[in-house]
Amino acid sequence: MSTPTPNPGTGLPRAVQLTGHVFDVRQVGGYVQLTVVAEAIPELARPGSFVAIAADGAPGSALLPRLMWVRRVRPAGRYGGTFDMAFRVSGPVTAWLAGRGRHDPLRLVGPLGRPFPLPRQPVVTLLAGIGHSTAPLLFLAEQLVERGCEVHLAVAADADAGGEPFGLVEAKRAASSITPLGVGAAYGDTPVARTMQAALERIAAEQRARVIYACGRPAFAQLASAAASAVGARSQVAVEIPMPCGTGACMGCAVAVPDGVDRRLVLACLDGPVFDGAAVCWDELTAAGVASAGSER
Repeated sequence: MSTPTPNPGTGLPRAVQLTGHVFDVRQVGGYVQLTVVAEAIPELARPGSFVAIAADGAPGSALLPRLMWVRRVRPAGRYGGTFDMAFRVSGPVTAWLAGRGRHDPLRLVGPLGRPFPLPRQPVVTLLAGIGHSTAPLLFLAEQLVERGCEVHLAVAADADAGGEPFGLVEAKRAASSITPLGVGAAYGDTPVARTMQAALERIAAEQRARVIYACGRPAFAQLASAAASAVGARSQVAVEIPMPCGTGACMGCAVAVPDGVDRRLVLACLDGPVFDGAAVCWDELTAAGVASAGSER
């Protein structure tokens, strides 16, 4: 297989289409962690990257791919490079994935998307996520620490996964502090959302965070962005919205961003899923009431 060339317009490597093989499947609390042996993807993936998995072996012969965050990469090893994914079983496709055995093939396209930008100089950071959405943030935390950044983590549990966040044991190795935000997703102007935003503002102010990184559904990403604005910090948010194909072909993951006095549409799978929180028209995105990335299937 040839080395992927940069994708014009983004500077990022082109995604590759290949067949990987399951190396390990294990339960981590209320989540499943899947480790896959694959060429190229472990070398090219960055925090915030995702992969598209063909689910043609799932019940009902699902036509659309299942999109998964890359949790961790190991570019080299005895069996070749591997990468991890973490997810909650929420439907027939994720149940099918959780039932894969060692050496089972998986048709993949990746890495996809624009990843989190890393700071040029060491800064204090706050990382915020809900449930399995903490997976790319843990990947990010490891790289931030390598760059000399101070990392603080604020996590909300997923009520459908036993009421616990993903990967807290591993997070303790990288984060200077870990603060629970409660249970359940935050939607709209609710007491839970207001409480979570206030908590993020308090933590960011106390730790003097200069950047808030967040991952989650639009309503959660919006409150993380608002918290950053309130304390004078920047925000970079990975927005989980349905991306039917993950490659831009279907045009089904439009996000409105400011364009002078007007607005224009970009695609979450190509121009995101990571956005500057101050450069998203949140009113349009949250009004759609969209579900998490790849849909609950």
